[in-house]
Amino acid sequence: MKSIIAPTNFSHNSIHAVNYAADMALSVNAELVLLHIIQMPVSFEVPLTEYEYEGMLQGAEEELAKLKKELLLRTEDEITISTKVVYGTMEREIESACSLNKPFIVIIGTERVNVAERFFFGSNTFTILKNLHFPVLIVPQNAIYRHIRRIGLASDLKDIYEIPVEILRVMAELFDASLDIIHISSSKEEQLKNMAAAGILKKRLKEFDPEIHFIINNNIEEAINDYTEQHHEDLILVISRKHSFWESLIHKSKSRQIALHPNTPVLAIHE
Repeated sequence: MKSIIAPTNFSHNSIHAVNYAADMALSVNAELVLLHIIQMPVSFEVPLTEYEYEGMLQGAEEELAKLKKELLLRTEDEITISTKVVYGTMEREIESACSLNKPFIVIIGTERVNVAERFFFGSNTFTILKNLHFPVLIVPQNAIYRHIRRIGLASDLKDIYEIPVEILRVMAELFDASLDIIHISSSKEEQLKNMAAAGILKKRLKEFDPEIHFIINNNIEEAINDYTEQHHEDLILVISRKHSFWESLIHKSKSRQIALHPNTPVLAIHE
C-alpha cells in the first residue's frame, strides 16, 4: 500500500496539513503515517531527565492518539493510520521515517512560531527540502484538498535532462493529472535564449503532453501567483537542487518563507 508521512507538532497549521494529508490518503487509498518529533536541542546545559522524557513521550502519544481518532472520524474509518513519536533532530527523524516507510509523498505545513518551541516548520522546512530525497508537499494555511487534476512544473530550463521523470509519472498517474510547464524569464531576450531548451524538455516529457507557458516577470513569486490564479493549477511542482529555480526563490525571501498563492500547495522533488 502507498503511504503518506505527515509530521505534526500539533499546532493549528500543522494540523491543517495533517487534515489535508488524510483527505489525500482517502482519495488515493494510501496509509497515513503521523509523525511527531520531540526535537533534540542543538545544545543544552542540563539534559532531559528520564522522568521529563517519559512525560513528553506520554503527552505526545496521547495527542497523536486523539488526532488519529479525529482523522478516522473525518474519513469515516476508510483509511489506515499509524502513529510514531521519536526523539531527535527533525531532519534525521523524517529521513529515517521515510527510509522505513518509503512514502510516495511527505506532507508538511508552513508557519511562523516562537523559536523557543521544540519543533516547528519555518526556515527548517527548506533544509528538509534540500536534503530529503522524497517528494515533499508544502500545504499553505488556506489550502483545501481537492482531487489534483492540473500540475504546474515551474522550471528554469536548466539541467533539463536531470528532471526526475519517474516521479512525475507516478504523480501524474496517481492523480490522473495533466502537466503544464511554467518558465519565467526576466526579459524577452532571456526567453528567446531558452526556447530551444523548452522544446527539448517538452519532447522529453512528451508522454505527459505538456503545455509550455512563458512568462516575463522579474518577480518570480508574483509571476507564479498570477499564473496559478489564471490557470487554476491544483499544485505547483518545483525541482529542488543547488542553484535551482527553487533556491533562487528562497534566497529572494529574507524571511525564507515563500509567499505563493495561499490556496495552492507546492510540491518539491529532488532531481
